[in-house]
Amino acid sequence: MRQRLLIATVIVTALAAWGAAAASADVLNQLRPNVSSPVSLLGVASGTDISFTQIPVRLRGDLAVQFHGDQATGCATRGLCGFSGTVIWQPPSTGSIDVDSFRDHGRTEYDVSLDLSSQGFTVGPAIDGGTTTADVRFAPNGSAGSSSICTDAAATGADIGMPVNLRAASLTLAAASPSLLGTRCAGPLQSDIASLLARRVVDVATLFHGRAAVDLASSADFAVHGLAGTVTSTVELSLGRPRTQRFSDGGSSSKQPTVRTVVLSYRAHLDGSIVTHIHGDPSSCAALGSCGANGTFALRVHSTPGTLALGTVTRARRPLRDVLTALGLRKDGNPRGILVLGFFIVHGPLMYSVNVAQGANTCRDSGPAGPDAITLSPTGTHLRAEFDGALPAPHLRCPGPNVSQVAFGAPPIDHLTRRGGTIHLTGGSQVQDDGYIGRTAANLTLTMGPPKLLVSTDALRSANPG
Repeated sequence: MRQRLLIATVIVTALAAWGAAAASADVLNQLRPNVSSPVSLLGVASGTDISFTQIPVRLRGDLAVQFHGDQATGCATRGLCGFSGTVIWQPPSTGSIDVDSFRDHGRTEYDVSLDLSSQGFTVGPAIDGGTTTADVRFAPNGSAGSSSICTDAAATGADIGMPVNLRAASLTLAAASPSLLGTRCAGPLQSDIASLLARRVVDVATLFHGRAAVDLASSADFAVHGLAGTVTSTVELSLGRPRTQRFSDGGSSSKQPTVRTVVLSYRAHLDGSIVTHIHGDPSSCAALGSCGANGTFALRVHSTPGTLALGTVTRARRPLRDVLTALGLRKDGNPRGILVLGFFIVHGPLMYSVNVAQGANTCRDSGPAGPDAITLSPTGTHLRAEFDGALPAPHLRCPGPNVSQVAFGAPPIDHLTRRGGTIHLTGGSQVQDDGYIGRTAANLTLTMGPPKLLVSTDALRSANPG
């Protein structure tokens, strides 16, 4: 997986450098937060990375949201009037603030995030973020049906992005992934409360020094999209001593091994839908209050045109015919050991809708989705394409399972890599999550224009601890 992320990063950087499409820079921004540093994965720099700093952090406090259905903001229309409850996020005791500095168009830029996964800085079982617990009651009005209680817990907030403007980093809990409020129970979305959370602006130079306290405490009321309540944070961060890894230019490029980046670039767009039908699982519905639930989640896609990139990175001394054979453009090379990776970032308009009935009550919600992604990789004589429609809140504000919407396609590789064409992503999959079972059906079409072949070489760079 780490090698796949590295190759994707290098390919996108090459596209941006060649000016193949403005969208390639957007793709790089999507990829960059998912790797601690492209250089640190394989020792190969995109030519832009300067340093990677990790600052150990100790955390205390929690984030609590109390809510109820709100007539003034439309709970009747959405079927949310009967819901009320509490959602609490408890962070782990330790984490790190990661600062990636890089050059972009001649200017130093920074990516800052709060990493709350335990790999690399704790001893014992791995921890993936904090823990969110929900206790939500549904009490219908009149004779609309029986009441129920949803009690759930989930691992959330493994990575929290911190916006940076010039050299000013905004330390906040507003952009966590997975969502700090993400459970199977009904309730507000993270986006509903994001603007109410504390935001402490810190100069990046100050972060580099570490050894500081950051208070993210706040309290505010909200009323939006059929729900109202109070959000309260008592979270505090204690920053320790930073550790910095610097990336040298490796000296003279003539003394460094070189890599070759080969990319097929297509103009592409995606159309279609993925529909998931769910109902309460009698064997596990009681604790989640989902007994008798029946609903539909629908993702409808009509994407804007963008750039689909399919390519690989190898040592420059590897014969070019081997790489072209791996890409399906020739037949006389040896593709063994060459990892080919493709991707297409799906931008809107993507709409996601939820309709979940339980007794006489129906919860309805909708909102924009994306950006999602299609990944591509050759498997023998075919090109496997996979759409991953993972959403921050798969059931939005309604109750429901936490599931991804996935679609697959595997057409012959030769025609597509030479001329472009269409890939149909179809198939269904079983859905099984605590309290719910169901099935997903997909019908997506990825349309690709004629390819452009881009070839470039660059020197390997090294990472040096600072």
